[in-house]
Amino acid sequence: MHDQQPPSGAGASRGAGLTWWRVVIAIALGSALVGWGLYLGVPAFRRRVQYVPVRAHALLVEARRQRHPPTIPPPAPVTLTGFVTTPGSTPTALPNAPPAPTSVPVALPTSTAPLQARTRTPPPSLTPTPLPSPTPMSLLSATPMPTRARVTLDLSRIRHVYQDWNNCGPATLSMVLSFYGRDETQGDVRNAVRPNRWDLNVSPHELAAYVRSLGLKVLVREGGRSETIKRFLEHGIPAMLVLWYYPDEHGGGHYRMIVGYDERAGEWLAYDVQRGPEYRISYAQQDEEWQVFNRRYMIVHRAEQAPLVHRIVGEDMDDEAMYEHALEVALAERKADPENVFAWFNVGTNHTALGNHAEASAAYDQARILGLPFRMLWYQFGPFETYLALERYQDVIDLAMANLNMVGNQEESHYYLGRARQALGDLESARRCYQNALTYHPGFAPALEALSGLE
Repeated sequence: MHDQQPPSGAGASRGAGLTWWRVVIAIALGSALVGWGLYLGVPAFRRRVQYVPVRAHALLVEARRQRHPPTIPPPAPVTLTGFVTTPGSTPTALPNAPPAPTSVPVALPTSTAPLQARTRTPPPSLTPTPLPSPTPMSLLSATPMPTRARVTLDLSRIRHVYQDWNNCGPATLSMVLSFYGRDETQGDVRNAVRPNRWDLNVSPHELAAYVRSLGLKVLVREGGRSETIKRFLEHGIPAMLVLWYYPDEHGGGHYRMIVGYDERAGEWLAYDVQRGPEYRISYAQQDEEWQVFNRRYMIVHRAEQAPLVHRIVGEDMDDEAMYEHALEVALAERKADPENVFAWFNVGTNHTALGNHAEASAAYDQARILGLPFRMLWYQFGPFETYLALERYQDVIDLAMANLNMVGNQEESHYYLGRARQALGDLESARRCYQNALTYHPGFAPALEALSGLE
């Protein structure tokens, strides 16, 4: 083989010209990036640059989804509470069954009388006692207002951060921790609770376990009320809400730190890892976002604040009472708007927690018929638990595969797929599912327990 000779003549000119233009283009792009960075500032520039490959990947995924729109499959025909229900149709009564309701397509209990009539004696530690007067706090503005019209925490104690990609839970928790004088970053929290960067879901209970490892107390509750959150703020305790956020038309799970409220304006004051510090949102809009997660919230606090926190939460410190109260709210919202898919889903969530799987499955079925956002079951797993309890294994498989066909890195879906495969006797397939779950989330306790049960 002969050595390649240097180009000469016209070829040399073209080669030199091409090299020159490459240099010009490289200088222009470099100058543009430097100018962009100077204009935005280093933190904002870093946030935007780290999203470039993620955005490119998201565009490719979205293009694929446009060809194959992601959906949560509707339920197969099932027999429940005396009715045969088929997706999109009115239930057909079975022999000796009560008349089918005409307002909704699935027969569900509409009376809450048994819940309301039930009496409960709170444990001694939950016996209501007068709350201490709220501690003085800085106001949202210097404008004189009635005492409880505007309340906010001391914002100088909070270190706001914008989230890294898919990191709203760890980022929000890092802000809450900063209020208590901690210096853990969102990266510290992420490395502890989400060691796999592509893990899509960090649950409140995973975050709570991390908080406890730091020596702080934390409480995770559902069926939250706005008045409860206000009481926490009045006593100098921030709240962390689990919400449905709309970065696109499909929406997705999100966390938000609540630091104040303005009664006169009807607004919450929040630190949001996407929207920024001192983000204002109306009571109505936030409640609409909060409803999607059964109004779940987290309260991080110091050990000496535990009695106060328990008194503010009151009877809802007891899980059964909490889910009964949340069920009453969901039933009322479903009755007020039978097309509200999230009200139906919450009815199912609370029935599942109370062990009422027949009622839960009927509510989940109706939510699926009405049409859930395709990301809904990335974060909430009540349908999987209820369908497993009722031996509706094909529904579990259909829902898990719908998730995994969109995003394979979803440890919960691998886990529930394994549960269904195991129940059907396919132990080797179940083993692979549990191992897949651990690949995406090392140390995922449910998968570890299930896998050990196969040994």
